[in-house]
Amino acid sequence: MTINPNNHARDGGRASSQMEIEAVAHIAAMFGWQTHLGHLTSGGTFANLEALWVAGQLAPGKRVLASDQAHYTHNRISAVLQLPFASVASDQQGRMELNALEDELRQGDVGTVVATLGSTALGSVDPLPEILALRDRYGFRVHVDAAYGGYFRLIADALDTPARLAFETIDQADSIVVDPHKHGLQPYGCGCVLFRDPSVGRFYKHDSPYTYFTSHELHLGEISLECSRAGASAVALWATQQLLPLTPAASSRAASRPDAVPPWNSTGACAMTGDLLPSQPHPNLILSCGRFKPAPRRRALGLRNKFSPIALRSTYTWR
Repeated sequence: MTINPNNHARDGGRASSQMEIEAVAHIAAMFGWQTHLGHLTSGGTFANLEALWVAGQLAPGKRVLASDQAHYTHNRISAVLQLPFASVASDQQGRMELNALEDELRQGDVGTVVATLGSTALGSVDPLPEILALRDRYGFRVHVDAAYGGYFRLIADALDTPARLAFETIDQADSIVVDPHKHGLQPYGCGCVLFRDPSVGRFYKHDSPYTYFTSHELHLGEISLECSRAGASAVALWATQQLLPLTPAASSRAASRPDAVPPWNSTGACAMTGDLLPSQPHPNLILSCGRFKPAPRRRALGLRNKFSPIALRSTYTWR
């Protein structure tokens, strides 16, 4: 318990619970939210499950839509929650096709649209500003799955225009998922789910007199579907964010380190000399980097824990 306390109740993880609350607040602020409801999870899958569960409570029986490039678990999660699910076609860049989306919306039975900011396969970013505009017309909930791409919010100015605009409007989403165990420098598993409206906490309300009995403050277990959760994950995340704050300036300093990833250009290609690997369609967030000779084994192992917080997923081929 002293090494890895349980963050379900403050009674079991006093310091680590407070660290989780602070760390999650910093992530919410990265997306432009000063008020929020959120917590850490075991990973993006469970975080997305909670977001869609809340969406289902608000719009029971209504369909969930996601791009055909969205993570496959959205379909499975919807099935678990007994919510109808439909896949929306994507364009040649792997982004949700807006005409196809509106065709589905005209049916009048859509409760939630999942916008992916950084797809797993292509690194594509769905056109969030246009999806938000459709929300104003058709009245659905927008959930942003930024499990992979969330930390690119820190370097939005370095992205191409469509991706930059998506990250600049992410604060208008109803819920966001991001994985600190991807570009947040955390070990598995550490996901995070955030809700713009704290009042959705009412759906989590339950009574557990044998758990919450020594503190009148909010226990994280009262706003989470998971019960036992690793306090060590919160401590590690909190410590990392104290060292490397979630600000563009901190990201720029980390990127200037000699062992950071190489510079990139707006097409997503690595701005390096060498034979670039072919990349079609051009990804928004994934780098296609050249082929390099391997570093000495000792140095390669030494770099394992030295990636910057904005390290981009790359396709290095070692030989």
